[in-house]
Amino acid sequence: MINRFLQNIMAEFYWDLTGEVAAEEEVTADETRDGAAAAAGHSGERRGSVEPPFGLKTGDMAVVGEVVAEHPELAASVQQLLAGPLADSTMKGYGGAVKKFQEFCSQQGYEYAKPTEKVMIHYLASLNEAGTSFAVLCQVRPAVQLLMDLAGGPEEVFTARVNRMLEAAKRRAAERKEPVKKAGEIKLETLKAMVEKHITPFEDDIFRINVYWLRTIVRVVVEYYTFCRLADYRHLKALHVEDRGGHLEVKFPKSKTDQYHRGNVTVLAANESGMCPVKIVRIYFRRFGLRFGQEQGDQTPLHFRIRRVGGLCYADKKYLASESLAREELQALLRDMGVETEKVTDKSFKMLGVTETLQAGVPVQEVALHGRWRTAEMPLRYKHNSDRFKLELAAKIPH
Repeated sequence: MINRFLQNIMAEFYWDLTGEVAAEEEVTADETRDGAAAAAGHSGERRGSVEPPFGLKTGDMAVVGEVVAEHPELAASVQQLLAGPLADSTMKGYGGAVKKFQEFCSQQGYEYAKPTEKVMIHYLASLNEAGTSFAVLCQVRPAVQLLMDLAGGPEEVFTARVNRMLEAAKRRAAERKEPVKKAGEIKLETLKAMVEKHITPFEDDIFRINVYWLRTIVRVVVEYYTFCRLADYRHLKALHVEDRGGHLEVKFPKSKTDQYHRGNVTVLAANESGMCPVKIVRIYFRRFGLRFGQEQGDQTPLHFRIRRVGGLCYADKKYLASESLAREELQALLRDMGVETEKVTDKSFKMLGVTETLQAGVPVQEVALHGRWRTAEMPLRYKHNSDRFKLELAAKIPH
């Protein structure tokens, strides 16, 4: 009774857990970086010195160097604009393709910032000869074009001939490419069973819920009801969830579909089922002493790392649990439910939510709006890849 009393009291306050507290979950390099991102607020702002990407220097860039030389007080501003023309994830993705091109130019004695049609034909032939993958070839044009745009290089590098050769290289690579392995499908009954087994029996005594199962179930339930990606969920903090009484508002501060970080709000509506997302999220917040809303200012990441002290478990308000841990715990939970786990990932629950909603007759435009997509085309991809949809469609063919 005393321990239970202490648990309830401690869950109501924020503990400033330090390094003296033993971690239940091993701290990895990835988690350390995740924690730093969480502490920084996921603002999307670049920290420290700001430099143009890809090793470019403002002094070597046509026109840009002149502006900086004539107006040195604007040098920092110019560098900021050059450093972030695209979303962080896109710049990171193009970085590898640009580096590969730069290395090729260095080996062949070409000036990488000012390539010619000859350089591109030579480069494509080399990539084709090396059996370069389809994914890498798809990045060649946007990455090199971005490099040239920033460096002020020639405009007519991707001529009709170069583009034809690039398409030919991609076609040959596609023939070698193995079929895409989509995320495995999960049944709605399985998700409901998870809640019924691990949460429902303990609603009156939430400290008896397995904290690791709870963290995982809350995550996949939110993914199911909001159609969000794991990466989007990991950006959420307690302050991003507002309790409006009959529903919750979830503001995703950063996502793949929101490159300007305006934030996208999705609603979780209460329902009468055992899998009510409002009830489940509230249990999660109560169990770990989280506070709803911007006014409370709770910076605790929703996918926090769990700390254990003297047999009691607490949310680490600063550090994220890693993606690898999320996958491992999901696989363990699925095995506990007797489900084949080989292909099931967090994306499976997003696919399930989209497919079930479309199958229920909700217009695709409304599904796209709820999923924060710009076009109605995107949610259809999830439905069209569903084995159940394909079977139902095949069964409708007259016979």
